[in-house]
Amino acid sequence: MLLAACGARTDLGGHVTEDVDASLDAHPHDAIAHDVISPEDVVVTPECDDFTDDPTPQATTDLGTACDEGENTSTPPTTGCGTIGVAWEWVPDHDMAVSRIELWTQGGNQVAFYADDHGRPGAMLFQGDTGGPNFEAPTWRGADVNPPISVRHCHRYFVHQILPHGGACSWSVGGIDVREYWNQGNGWQGPFPGHWMARIRGECQ
Repeated sequence: MLLAACGARTDLGGHVTEDVDASLDAHPHDAIAHDVISPEDVVVTPECDDFTDDPTPQATTDLGTACDEGENTSTPPTTGCGTIGVAWEWVPDHDMAVSRIELWTQGGNQVAFYADDHGRPGAMLFQGDTGGPNFEAPTWRGADVNPPISVRHCHRYFVHQILPHGGACSWSVGGIDVREYWNQGNGWQGPFPGHWMARIRGECQ
């Protein structure tokens, strides 16, 4: 898989970064190129035991506080990674009320949260600013979800990194290849594999 980046060309566990500018106006494959996962592999059954061909549930870990969960947070964020903005799958380990979503991102960007529509992003449930001055260096930034959104254990949801001010991606050095999608106005394209990472905070239900 090829990632467009602002840093030097680097091999990150099989993921290669290049010295190119990942702008919001670029075609998605100018920023990210993947082997497409066949539509026949998309699993729509919500029970975790039935995610036979979908490794996404394995990426979710307990952050150690209440019902807070991490996705691909067991390894650090990568640097020099660029993207135009991607939505990726998250499968909760708990029934919970999501009150905050955090991404590794530059200042001035946004996060959105979607319900599932047969294995793809569906209805938007939330969109919010992740804070910080525009283009400030990437770090963990988040948006408070108010009112909180109830999610169910072993059901599929989607986190979307929206990048009007900087293209650093919320991407882990290692981890599980969760399913990602991008949309350039012609519907959600994918799924593709990627080490996308997020921290989802909330209260158990």
